[in-house]
Amino acid sequence: MKISLRDIGLILAASFAGAALFLVWFLKKKKKKEHTADAAKTKDPGNVLRRWKVLAVSWPLLCIGFAGIIIYQSVIYQSVPGMEERIFDAFFTLIPLVFFGIGMAMRRRLLKERRYATAFATAVVVTIERHMAAGDGHRMVYFPEFEFQVGEKTYHVKSKSGYSYCAVSQGRNVDLYYAPENPELFYVPLMQKHDRRWSSLLCGVGILWPLIGLFAPQLRLIAAALGLPS
Repeated sequence: MKISLRDIGLILAASFAGAALFLVWFLKKKKKKEHTADAAKTKDPGNVLRRWKVLAVSWPLLCIGFAGIIIYQSVIYQSVPGMEERIFDAFFTLIPLVFFGIGMAMRRRLLKERRYATAFATAVVVTIERHMAAGDGHRMVYFPEFEFQVGEKTYHVKSKSGYSYCAVSQGRNVDLYYAPENPELFYVPLMQKHDRRWSSLLCGVGILWPLIGLFAPQLRLIAAALGLPS
């Protein structure tokens, strides 16, 4: 596989263009929030959301920087065998950002629910809808529906995300938090545990795998020293 300097230049340009776009987006969002009062408490959900934004922007920028470093090394040492492997390492550094993005999107939804859904109620699981998972005719996805009362008004709400494993059963009473101004926005702590685990797993893949791409040459040397196939 022959890679020209022009191709490498295009990859570098795309990487830094992406980094610049991320930076512009982050600065615009930050500027919009500067006029709001400082709620400087660690447990403040707004504070947690701001930290989420910092991580959501800074980690992709770092990964793009990692890929740029790898490609730059490939340009400097292009006569050394294994340059194609380093280009592959650069893409290996960027591809896991897809998992990181999905995990961070799930985390943002969870934080948003916890920020706005602050009123407590005891709900009952009235029904659990079952659907076949898209693309997998053998796996069921569950959508629990809850009923709770606020004053004299009764609300029926259903989980917007499906679960491959349902931690609640029909007729069971569960703790539920809802947004006072919009009871349709709610979360059930028992069910949130499932999403937190998945978001942590996806974010973990998106954080650890780029580091493997960055340190791939050292890992190959260790594998060779141990007599392992690389």
